[in-house]
Amino acid sequence: MYEHGGNIHGFETPMVDFSANINPLGIPEKLRIAWIEQMKEVTSYPDPAYRKLKKAIADHHLLSEKADILLGNGAVDLIHSVIKSVRPQEVLIPSPAFSEYRNASIRNEIPYREALLYDSLGHLQMEKFLKAVRDRSLVFLCNPNNPTGKALKASELDRILKKMEETGSFLVLDETFLPFVEEEKRHSLLGEEPENVLFLRALTKIYGIPGVRLGYGILYNEILAKKMISLQEPWHINTFADIAGQVVLKETGYLLETASWLKNEKAFLYRELSKVPWLTWIESDCNFILVKSSCASAEEIQKNLLADQILIRLPYGFNGLTSHHFRIAVKDRSSNLKLMNALQKIKDIT
Repeated sequence: MYEHGGNIHGFETPMVDFSANINPLGIPEKLRIAWIEQMKEVTSYPDPAYRKLKKAIADHHLLSEKADILLGNGAVDLIHSVIKSVRPQEVLIPSPAFSEYRNASIRNEIPYREALLYDSLGHLQMEKFLKAVRDRSLVFLCNPNNPTGKALKASELDRILKKMEETGSFLVLDETFLPFVEEEKRHSLLGEEPENVLFLRALTKIYGIPGVRLGYGILYNEILAKKMISLQEPWHINTFADIAGQVVLKETGYLLETASWLKNEKAFLYRELSKVPWLTWIESDCNFILVKSSCASAEEIQKNLLADQILIRLPYGFNGLTSHHFRIAVKDRSSNLKLMNALQKIKDIT
């Protein structure tokens, strides 16, 4: 069973895809121009060290020289390689969470434990979480969490970091959706330079280019960085992704436009969702919303929405969600209006 969003390719007609959390503003114009102007670069191999791309990442985050930057064919690439490199006694996954944490553990034959640690409002239950961490574990933590959409504050992350140190554990802090959060620096420990944390980022969602596949990790642990790099194939980032990272990380206007769009469209969706009496939802800190139906299952809702060429993210792969949960991306106004009109038309489904 397919456990991700964005699978639009099995349909004969174009779909309005709410299953993938991609910025609807699309490709930044400066990137579009750069790809055209630098098309000749594909006639040469990429720089195997990706020096310009790594400098762009370092400059964007104001990283010190102590930081090691690891590039991945999407953030998922690094999720798999960090497990191979750390080889923990077990993996702890606070659920519900992104299914690739579990899949990477299984593929690398590492024991894993999924613990239901998010409450009904989408918040991490901190005391339960801290008690769940065992010695020499690798802990995956998505901030903001996918699918609940809630972001932890830096003060909460400090408590978690202290627990990692006490137990000799390692934290993978997946910040893929953090650029969508207001005042994102208040929700990250990146500036503290901890040695037992891998910070994961991806450019594909915030800049609307998921087909390019470009993720990166930031480490302050030279030994682990060398292990992870040793597992990578040469030229594992293609030229288009290399150019994309160098260009978009210098963008500021696009991110400001994104923040304005997201604030307005989330408010619109909340208003419209409140008009559907059989739906409840969690207010999100990022660009997607977790919704629950009090009557029909998510599959039944999806069957109805197909008549309007609309896809939603079903709960497959998210342990801890019920068959009545589904996730929707925040999209442009016309798409959001189409979804809400379609949901409001659905009646008497049980």
